[in-house]
Amino acid sequence: MALYVEQDALEAAVTRLSDSGARPSLCDFLILKYAMAIGDGTVTLSLQDSTYMAAVQQLTAAHTDHSSAELPAPFFNPFGAARDNKRGGWRTGKYPSNGPPDTVNGPNWKNIISVLSEGPRRVEFTTDYVEHLSRVVVISDGQPPAIEDCAIWFFRVDDLEDRLAGDASVDDLTAAFIDAVGLTSGERAVIFEGE
Repeated sequence: MALYVEQDALEAAVTRLSDSGARPSLCDFLILKYAMAIGDGTVTLSLQDSTYMAAVQQLTAAHTDHSSAELPAPFFNPFGAARDNKRGGWRTGKYPSNGPPDTVNGPNWKNIISVLSEGPRRVEFTTDYVEHLSRVVVISDGQPPAIEDCAIWFFRVDDLEDRLAGDASVDDLTAAFIDAVGLTSGERAVIFEGE
């Protein structure tokens, strides 16, 4: 029998992530991190790269019981969305090409991302990226996001029966998120509340 994150829990997690001190670029970091975890430790920022696109889908694809025509956009980034007066977290269909690829061109990302090749651009994290991570993923005066809320968002459409053998406690969901994305203790300490 299929088991999914409860709608009330998802809505509450999205609200907290939206109100948190997470920058929208936290989503871009998590996309890169997840793509590297399911790939070869690097990520090619290309629409033709199935690993990159799988990470974009897992972390931002908007899902509803209704047709996609009813959604404001096909992608949603909950991180800091309450501060996003223009889009409210919604991203257009161009997000895979204009989201993380543009974000990593920002001046603060030069200490986080190392470009391995161009055309299409293939990147990896620098050796000391964790030291610079807070500047690009959290605001200094906001409440850090809760890792549990990120786990709920990450698994929002996954059948937890398949993923977690039927055990859907928040602690198990969080552990599965940490494992799936490959989050290190150093990354968690910089990004998340109480880590």
